[in-house]
Amino acid sequence: MRGIVNRLPYDARKRWRFTPDNISEKEDRQVTLDDIANFVEREACAATHPVFGDISGSLKDKESQKKKPPVRPKGSSFGTQTNKTDANKDKQEEKKESGYSRPVKCIFCHSTHVLQECKMFLGKSYSEREEFAKKKGLCFNCLIPHHNS
Repeated sequence: MRGIVNRLPYDARKRWRFTPDNISEKEDRQVTLDDIANFVEREACAATHPVFGDISGSLKDKESQKKKPPVRPKGSSFGTQTNKTDANKDKQEEKKESGYSRPVKCIFCHSTHVLQECKMFLGKSYSEREEFAKKKGLCFNCLIPHHNS
């Protein structure tokens, strides 16, 4: 029976403590499963009473009391505006090719693409690529240095 009582909400358990004491003193008997069932039934009736059961207030009151998290702006707070130059166009074209915003150099063939897109690297066997990644200290998941998967 203790297991059943331990599954009650905390406030209901606090109220339950008085019930077994009253039963043993006033009725001079042990607590039964029916006593727990009657207690739970009374608790349920009180909680769902149409007029007095909802002690939390209306839903609109709850929503107005909730604090909304602050809205954080997306992106950087530092911004500049420049005219597009030929260098910027080259960078944008390079970004389109590799998916990265700055020029990248493949650490395998030293061309301008990332290692994941290197045809020479991808043409190697699995064991050769694994050995290269170990030698260069690359992550085996993303092939980027300075951390390991």
